[in-house]
Amino acid sequence: MATYETLDNYPDLTAEQMAGAVMLSLSPYESTSVALEWDNNVIVVRGTHGNFGDIPDALYRFSAIEGATYDIFVNSFGDPVVFLYDGQGNAILDNNESDDGSSSLGQPDVIWNWVAPYTGAYYISPGWQFNETDPFSFYSLSIYEDIDTAPSNNTGGVTPSLAQTHLATYGVTVQQAKDFILSNTSQPTVIFSTAKQFGVTAPMLSEISGFSTDVIRGFFASFGMNTDELNGVIPPIIPSGHKLLPDNLASLSHLIVFNANSGVLSTDALRANILPDAYEPDYAAVFNPSNYQGASDGVFTAEELGVAHLSNLPATRETMESLIYGTLINAFRAIDESEIFQIVSYLGSHPDPIDDTVTSEFTALMNDVFGDPSSDPIYRDDAQLARGVYQVTDGLIDDIMRNDFDDILITSLIGVTTVSMLELIETGRTDLFTDTGGVFL
Repeated sequence: MATYETLDNYPDLTAEQMAGAVMLSLSPYESTSVALEWDNNVIVVRGTHGNFGDIPDALYRFSAIEGATYDIFVNSFGDPVVFLYDGQGNAILDNNESDDGSSSLGQPDVIWNWVAPYTGAYYISPGWQFNETDPFSFYSLSIYEDIDTAPSNNTGGVTPSLAQTHLATYGVTVQQAKDFILSNTSQPTVIFSTAKQFGVTAPMLSEISGFSTDVIRGFFASFGMNTDELNGVIPPIIPSGHKLLPDNLASLSHLIVFNANSGVLSTDALRANILPDAYEPDYAAVFNPSNYQGASDGVFTAEELGVAHLSNLPATRETMESLIYGTLINAFRAIDESEIFQIVSYLGSHPDPIDDTVTSEFTALMNDVFGDPSSDPIYRDDAQLARGVYQVTDGLIDDIMRNDFDDILITSLIGVTTVSMLELIETGRTDLFTDTGGVFL
């Protein structure tokens, strides 16, 4: 174990605080760039708005590997104060700097390149700040792990698995855990409740037992238990029954397609241009398949997506990126000047359009505008259209993280309308949006 200093000017965690900490389990990270060397990560979003959970958690526990490198991001309304504690509750690292940059919604604090001095448990407090004037106050916590820096002599030349590292925090070996599981196969509730109590996820159970996650999922399902409850990640709460395409916009299913465009409109090119201006954890959350209905079994069905021509798609971030980018491009190609004016006029008299999505008037307008390709599209150049997608995606990330994942399609279409309107204004068509007295509508 490497030696490390403690911060004696901060109080230690109490036994009660450590016992009440929320367990986080890191999962394999799907990299969006070859420059990112993270192997595993976990993302937590919490806040005062009901969509994030009304009682924000203040302390989390996670397992780290000796010699592995960690990047930790905390984001809240004001500049937060992030504290890292060892397994005994001693403060070992903090960040209260005001120069860590800014994100789409607030101020982040970042701990870069922290190397874990031992394998075992650590605690982290986001130290978030509440905005009393904003009902959507929140914080997000993201931990990214690079296990490649862990020296091979820590583990006899083999990097420990997530299950091995996690169990080590309780002084339990993988073999001991396996023996416990095999001796209780006739009591599945004992296995399930114990796993849930100690933050052992379904993938960890797979590593421990040697059975696939599908077998484990089916085993517990046969006894009425859902392995989703074992997931240590705490995602934003998604309304039950939410679909990518709501029923009242079913006629727009043709918009939702995989992005088959190339060049600047390809998914890889769009991602590469959007990520530098986005807060990486927020981007990851928006395109995280687990935040959409039907991802728990690894496959999106047509019913879950609400799109009849799409079925049995892999529930991956790549799928969500391709679908959302493909939809935005189709939407831009379906709207023209007169249709933009119709929507802008409607929004001018309906300040909260999201609440109006259930009204026949608004849904009829959206179905009519985006129901077929435009004969006179605003964007005729791919580079120009790509910039529009960048702008809408930025706004979409902001709206989703501030509100929730419901109404993602309607939010996208409103974003396409707004960005298209701004494009017309920038090209000299201000007259479309002013009355006879020159007043902007």
